[in-house]
Parts: sequence; C-alpha cells; structure tokens
Amino acid sequence: MKFSFGNSHDDQEIERIKEDINPVYIYGAGVFAQNVERKLAQHGVNLAGRIVDDIYWSPDRSLTRLSDIIGLTGTYSIVIGIESLCNHPDRVKDIFRNCFGLYTIMGVYDFVVESITMDDYNKHFREYDRVYERLEDDLSKKTFYDYLRSKIEEDNQYIVKDYVAEQYFLDMPYWSYREDEVFLDVGAFDGDTVLRFISSVNEKYERIYAVEPDPDNLNALKRNTGQFDNIIYIESVMGDSSGTITFNSDRNLSSRIDDNGDMIVKMETIDELIGDERVSLIKMDIEGAEMLALDGARRTISREHPMLFICIYHKKDDAYRIMDFIDSCYPNYHYYMRAHHPIGPLEVVLYAIPEERFISGEQV
Repeated sequence: MKFSFGNSHDDQEIERIKEDINPVYIYGAGVFAQNVERKLAQHGVNLAGRIVDDIYWSPDRSLTRLSDIIGLTGTYSIVIGIESLCNHPDRVKDIFRNCFGLYTIMGVYDFVVESITMDDYNKHFREYDRVYERLEDDLSKKTFYDYLRSKIEEDNQYIVKDYVAEQYFLDMPYWSYREDEVFLDVGAFDGDTVLRFISSVNEKYERIYAVEPDPDNLNALKRNTGQFDNIIYIESVMGDSSGTITFNSDRNLSSRIDDNGDMIVKMETIDELIGDERVSLIKMDIEGAEMLALDGARRTISREHPMLFICIYHKKDDAYRIMDFIDSCYPNYHYYMRAHHPIGPLEVVLYAIPEERFISGEQV
C-alpha cells in the first residue's frame, strides 16, 4: 500500500510570505527562530526584524521590543519563531492584534534530525510500508503514518495528536518488567531515563549500564543516580568497532558524534561491553548514531533477545533500517511505536518486544 500525502505546508506559507506587501517580522530569537530565518533566507525571504518580549530585550542586540510593535498603528505580519506556539497561532494573534498575516514554518529541525521529502518517500515507499505493516496496534500505525505526514507535508498538526507524555516506561499491556532486569541505557544524559527506569521497577533490578561519553553529562548522571546500587557508568560512545571517535560535547541533550567535534572519545561496541553477561532491556537515543551502535550489538541481540526501545526520528531511513536490522538478529519481535514530543515529529520511539517477553491479549 502506498500512502498519499498533500503539498508542503512550508512551501505554501513561504509563497504567502513572498506575496505579503507588509513588513514581516519573526516573533522569537532563539534557536528555533534562527533555523526558521535560515530556511526563509534560503528561499529568498528577508525579514524586517526579530521581535522579543520586553523582558528579553537589550540595547546591544538587534532586536525589536514587543511593546514597540504592538503599539504600531500600521499593519505588519508575523512569522512565529517560538516552537511551542506554532500549534497555537490563536495565542499569537491575541498578542499582535494589528497583525495582517500570521505564518508558521514547521519543517525546521535540529542539525541532527533529517527531513523526509516526497521524493524520499516515493523512492522507499515499500520499506516504509513494511514498517507500517509490522506495527501491531492501531495507535502505532497511526503514529507512523502521522509521523511521515508531518515530516513530508511539514505540518506538525498530525503527529501532535498522537502525543504520549511518558517516554520509554509507559503503561502498555504488551509487556511488563521483571525484578531481574539488566538495563543498558545508551545515551544516559544526566540520568533522567535511569531514574524513570528505577521508579518503574520499584527499585528492583539486577544491574544498570549507563553509557554517557560527554564528561559534564556524565558527572550530572553520577550525581543524580549515585544513591542507587549496581549502576555501572561507561564513559564511551557505543559504535560498530573499537577505537576513538570525534565527539561534540554540547553539555546538553544534543551531545553527539561529530566530525567537527571538540574532543576525542573512546568508542567500543555493545558486544564487547556486555561480553557473555546478560542484558534484558536496551534503550537508545544517541542523536542519529543508533544504527552505528546497533551494528556493534548484533551478537548481544541475537543471543539475549532484549527488549529494545530505540529512537527512530533522527535519520530519514532509521525506521526501516533499524527494524530490518533487529529482524536480522532475531525475527520474533513484536513492534510498537509512540510519539513523545508535544510539538512535532521528534522523540518517536520504536518499541521492539521479543516473543518470550510479549504479553498477548486484546489490542487497545
């Protein structure tokens, strides 16, 4: 089955902006606004200025105060440059009452998140369809379709309807946790996921491997989780081979492998890390390096059949490449998908449950 999608929301908005004879400002000056500006500039759109709330204004920055704009008697137009407001244009309209045009540019992603175009989909629609058919409940299928639609049409209104707040350790009827879980957290950041795991199993587990190569994040991870027993901290990147690799230590959620990074870090494979030990659950959110880490985990997945919670939203081909790889290790996985970002097609997770951990029953 080949899906059909509409035209790009952003392309239509950009054409409307080009036809607007009023001065067009962007409301916001953060990273999202800068990325919107960059995309507009690529399409030949130059903005009249950046508007920020008065509290963020300072005379040494090229910004316009909100109070100066809303007091204007003439008309102007606004591009929303605050990501959390893109799905709520009515709130922005209430602020800018003299606003003539109000525009949203949604297909703007961080540099570690790739877009998916209609050409990408047409080239690989069989692979995308295979993912859709393998997903086992209605919400998973809807989430994947809405994820593709939001990316291709550059319109977040679809995927946000599927938002599930709890990520990884959500209440699902298809699997449960045991008191002897061995949890491998690849991309442990400051320990937020480790803490949620510990809470989900009521502090009853066998062992936790917490992998975090960013030194500052690792220090925060140890501070936040050091009160618990049986946590092994690994200051390495998980990859497809052993050695070293260039890494960008952003000291935040976007620390990542980067050829232009600021440090050299150790890289090892999950197969080497685990060796002959047991692992029952692996989570990965490593800014687009998930396939690299999975390539180094083939023996472990083939032998242990762990539950796998893997982010699939960074690369355009992640969904089908990751599912195909898991199947090649062990063909008896059950697949589910959930979206855990309240604004757009981000934090989309593939949940792979091995047959021996799967709880059958009426689907919900």
